[in-house]
Amino acid sequence: MLKNVFKRQNPVASVKCVKCGKKNATGEDKMCDSCRYMLAIGNIIESRK
Repeated sequence: MLKNVFKRQNPVASVKCVKCGKKNATGEDKMCDSCRYMLAIGNIIESRK
Protein backbone atom coordinates (compact mmCIF):
# COMPACT_ATOMS: atom_id res chain seq x y z
CA MET A 1 0.00 0.00 0.00
CA LEU A 2 2.81 2.45 0.80
CA LYS A 3 4.41 1.86 -2.59
CA ASN A 4 1.26 3.12 -4.30
CA VAL A 5 1.20 6.26 -2.13
CA PHE A 6 4.80 7.16 -2.91
CA LYS A 7 4.35 6.58 -6.64
CA ARG A 8 1.44 9.02 -6.74
CA GLN A 9 3.36 11.70 -4.80
CA ASN A 10 6.48 11.63 -7.00
CA PRO A 11 5.47 10.91 -10.61
CA VAL A 12 8.77 12.04 -12.20
CA ALA A 13 11.13 9.92 -10.08
CA SER A 14 12.75 8.13 -13.02
CA VAL A 15 13.02 11.16 -15.31
CA LYS A 16 16.39 12.92 -15.63
CA CYS A 17 16.76 16.67 -15.13
CA VAL A 18 16.03 18.68 -18.29
CA LYS A 19 18.82 21.17 -17.55
CA CYS A 20 21.82 19.02 -16.55
CA GLY A 21 20.59 15.57 -17.54
CA LYS A 22 22.57 13.90 -14.76
CA LYS A 23 20.35 13.74 -11.68
CA ASN A 24 16.77 12.56 -11.25
CA ALA A 25 14.08 15.21 -11.52
CA THR A 26 12.25 15.98 -8.28
CA GLY A 27 9.46 18.33 -9.27
CA GLU A 28 6.76 19.17 -11.76
CA ASP A 29 9.26 21.31 -13.71
CA LYS A 30 11.40 18.16 -14.32
CA MET A 31 14.53 19.72 -12.83
CA CYS A 32 16.81 18.43 -10.08
CA ASP A 33 17.14 20.31 -6.81
CA SER A 34 20.61 21.65 -7.69
CA CYS A 35 19.51 23.16 -11.01
CA ARG A 36 16.35 24.58 -9.45
CA TYR A 37 18.48 26.24 -6.73
CA MET A 38 20.91 27.71 -9.26
CA LEU A 39 18.00 29.04 -11.34
CA ALA A 40 16.50 30.70 -8.26
CA ILE A 41 19.84 32.31 -7.35
CA GLY A 42 20.25 33.55 -10.94
CA ASN A 43 16.76 35.06 -10.90
CA ILE A 44 17.48 36.86 -7.62
CA ILE A 45 20.70 38.32 -9.01
CA GLU A 46 18.98 39.47 -12.22
CA SER A 47 16.11 41.10 -10.29
CA ARG A 48 18.55 43.16 -8.21
CA LYS A 49 20.31 44.66 -11.24
